[in-house]
Amino acid sequence: MPDTTVAIIGAGIGGVYLAAELGMLGCKLRLHDLDDSRLAEIRTRGGIDVARVNGGPNTGFAAIERVTTDLAAATDGADVIVVVTGGNAQETAAAALAPLLRDGQIILLIQGNTGGSLVVRRALDRAGCRARVDIAEMDNYPYSCWRRGPTRIEPIVKKRWLQIAAFPGNRIGAVFPRLSPLFPHAVAAANAVFTGFTN
Repeated sequence: MPDTTVAIIGAGIGGVYLAAELGMLGCKLRLHDLDDSRLAEIRTRGGIDVARVNGGPNTGFAAIERVTTDLAAATDGADVIVVVTGGNAQETAAAALAPLLRDGQIILLIQGNTGGSLVVRRALDRAGCRARVDIAEMDNYPYSCWRRGPTRIEPIVKKRWLQIAAFPGNRIGAVFPRLSPLFPHAVAAANAVFTGFTN
């Protein structure tokens, strides 16, 4: 069970399902969105119900310890910050994260959207971020699901082949061992060109 604190930025269907899957793995979770209407029922419930077809494996409840519109509260002490906002919001998210980041954190983009990690690195630099953080990206969403209600998801399929790249590429040896327990089906890509052309 990963002993990892994960902050998920974006509470659309991708972010909610990611929270459900990582919660079922035992990660400590925070869920952030600017729109509190996306969070209110999850906050009240305390997490997300995972209802697999025919009561399959890992049916259950994924607890989320912090559900918030406060980005600082979501990311404080997080090991991994997963940005699940869509490519058009990644630069804005990075600029907002810049003053909050701490040494040793990983920012993971799901998905990288062809060059997302470069955009995020540039946004952090422009915002004057001095924290030593790693940036990684995945080439696709790792799961597909139905959202059956504000706090209930039904998985359809877990993708069996995904790539994770770091930017710069030579950081993959440090980044991948920390992310692979969260995404066991993922493989390490040599650099963000590989994830960019397969998303």
